[in-house]
Amino acid sequence: MLITPANYFVSEIAKRTEHMIRGIVLVLFLTICLTGVATAQEMTGATAEVAKKEVITWENTKVQMFLAGNTAAADWLAGALCDGVAYTGADGILRGKAQFLAELRSGGRTVQTMKHHDFEVHVYGVGNTPHTAIVTFIGEEVVELNGKTNRWHDRATDVLIKDGNAWRVAAHQVTLIPASEPQK
Repeated sequence: MLITPANYFVSEIAKRTEHMIRGIVLVLFLTICLTGVATAQEMTGATAEVAKKEVITWENTKVQMFLAGNTAAADWLAGALCDGVAYTGADGILRGKAQFLAELRSGGRTVQTMKHHDFEVHVYGVGNTPHTAIVTFIGEEVVELNGKTNRWHDRATDVLIKDGNAWRVAAHQVTLIPASEPQK
């Protein structure tokens, strides 16, 4: 049989389609097999309480690092942020880890005051092993961002994952609280 560019192209598409279908079938098979085996649930009890205390300590350390200055904050956050972190600040801009750390190191972001309170922590895991924590809190910050001083009253959410023995933030989202909302 004569192999023409058209025949070769059709043959390659068929091979790729077969590989793609096999991959999809494998993923579906594994999903069906593992459903219920490793279902993460919100944790309660002593292990959850220990994890909640660890997460609140992590959050308070973060505030201390920001107040200690940009270098201290950037150095600490370099290990405390996941490489693929989605960091959305009060300005609404989504930053990756490298961008956020560069902004701190360059002085483009300087925290003047920072207070976080009203923490709520939910811990998720499998069995007795915590692996994810979602923490919400109210923040009050004065931050100089690119030469402009901002006074923020906000509600924030951090999603942390347990990486070995350390909690690391995978996502951070800040929403400004309108002045009309009652403050605690």
